[in-house]
Amino acid sequence: MPLARRRRELLASLGQLHWQRLQILAVTAGAPHDLSGTVTFEAHYFAAGQRGVMRECSLFGREGHSLDGGWLYLEALELA
Repeated sequence: MPLARRRRELLASLGQLHWQRLQILAVTAGAPHDLSGTVTFEAHYFAAGQRGVMRECSLFGREGHSLDGGWLYLEALELA
């Protein structure tokens, strides 16, 4: 199922959505000297009587593109 469709379905069921756990699968960059990094994860949830898993690779970047800036979520990337 395409990621965009899955997200629409999740948003429609937010009132019934209960997050169960978050499992980090991979991290690239994101150290104190980096300006960006990614986190690949699985978010396990229970909605409408069924269990599900949302998989995503998220891109994060430093606010103001500065090493002093805090980390901000930028976008979801395509999973390989």
